[in-house]
Amino acid sequence: MKFIHTADLHLGMVMKHVTFASSEAHKERVYEIEAAFYRLLKHVEENAIDYLFITGDLFDHPHVGISKVDAFFKRLANLNADVFIVIGNHDTFLHNKAYNYLNSYKNIHFFSPDNTVVKLEQIDVYGMNTRDYSDATLAQMNQQLNRDKINVLCLHGDVTNPQDDHYLTDVKNLEKTNFDYIAIGHIHKHAFIRPHIAYSGNLEPVDFSETTQRGFIEGELAKPIKATFVPFAKRNFIVKTITLTTKDDQHSLREKLNEVIQPNEQSNDFIRAELTGQINADFKLDQDLFSLIKKDYYYLEFKDKTKLGLNLETLKKNYKDTIISEIIETAEHENNLDDESLWLALRTLIETEGAS
Repeated sequence: MKFIHTADLHLGMVMKHVTFASSEAHKERVYEIEAAFYRLLKHVEENAIDYLFITGDLFDHPHVGISKVDAFFKRLANLNADVFIVIGNHDTFLHNKAYNYLNSYKNIHFFSPDNTVVKLEQIDVYGMNTRDYSDATLAQMNQQLNRDKINVLCLHGDVTNPQDDHYLTDVKNLEKTNFDYIAIGHIHKHAFIRPHIAYSGNLEPVDFSETTQRGFIEGELAKPIKATFVPFAKRNFIVKTITLTTKDDQHSLREKLNEVIQPNEQSNDFIRAELTGQINADFKLDQDLFSLIKKDYYYLEFKDKTKLGLNLETLKKNYKDTIISEIIETAEHENNLDDESLWLALRTLIETEGAS
């Protein structure tokens, strides 16, 4: 019995934390996130997957058009696999009566407080939607397990961080149960927090907080469970650190970028270059320079953490009785010489000749 576990597809989402060069580029990425869903379903068909577990946040928000929702579910209904869906914290609109018709698809199974288990010939699948979770229900489920069958539990929420708004329970409570596999959604980074308890993660990363591989979990339902993570994302979010010195100029910056960024990353992935080190005052990291360099990349953004390569004592002497010397003396008094705002203020004043 082969299965795939996925979650957090966030279909219909808007990319809020990436600045695209054009609206067309943004639309392309939104399309790629949706296309990942269809690529996954093709993988299900080509590999004769028996069960597909979607553990929450299939959609990103309630403003997804009902026609689009219908199209997604019709595609799921065409699978030969049984599909089990937990409603997460992003797609709560699926609880609305307007979507009750989705229950008519024979191979698509939802859960509710009155319907917490789907019993098939060889497998029993239990599930709780995010808003319905309770430890009491978990204990009740565990008591009624048929140990002669494979038992799967589907959830959506956090089981490691009590500070999360959608915290469910401590993972130790799940560990005490007798489920053969516990499929969880909500955390976008895939993880086997126990050999049989796993977050699948999302299929495609959405911003620079998601720099690890994205994909799904595939395996065989057995005792014990056999499952592995399968990388699947079309693009990655990658952060590179570029250290500059007072000897660097615009040409050497481009050379350093080429040294640490591989050609396939350059043409395919979202790259953030974090610039550190010290630079000369006449080396301006301006928008014209950035725009020129960005033309060679699918996506490139800079995070400037550089400091001016200047001696503060020399500055105080050269700009005595000016705002520059006052700023430095104040920083010395407050012991804030390493504060980024100090260097930003000095750079701005020197570059604009504000001390004159």
